[in-house]
Amino acid sequence: ARYHIETYGCTSNRGESRAIESALRDAGHYRVDGPEEADVAIMNTCTVVEKTERNMLRRAKELAAETADLIITGCMALAQGNDFREEGIDAQILPWDDVPAAVTNGECPTPGPGVEPVLDGVVGILPIARGCMSNCSYCITKFATGRV
Repeated sequence: ARYHIETYGCTSNRGESRAIESALRDAGHYRVDGPEEADVAIMNTCTVVEKTERNMLRRAKELAAETADLIITGCMALAQGNDFREEGIDAQILPWDDVPAAVTNGECPTPGPGVEPVLDGVVGILPIARGCMSNCSYCITKFATGRV
């Protein structure tokens, strides 16, 4: 399948998107530059502040109109997946590590939970923990990632 992926937010999201791309590439899928060329668009979302949430909803609507299938993953998808549905966005809302299998209907190997570094040239991203230990009143990320 031809896929287009867009990543928003932190280094962790970039690492997860690279893991998705690696699994898709290993399964024989290939990346295209624009969603209009893709069989499936993948959007890895962020949800730190309200302005970002509005931008995520706007972009998801655009992607849904530009591609055959849309998969939304990332913090906003996990913490506020209903927001996309309430906006009438037709998409699969999935944890990042379920995305490759969804693209290939279960035939694609799913990457592990960040055990191996995802390399991009000489730069690698190696998650050492998932979640948050704080309880900041303004932050919703902990609802998507859980506690450490």
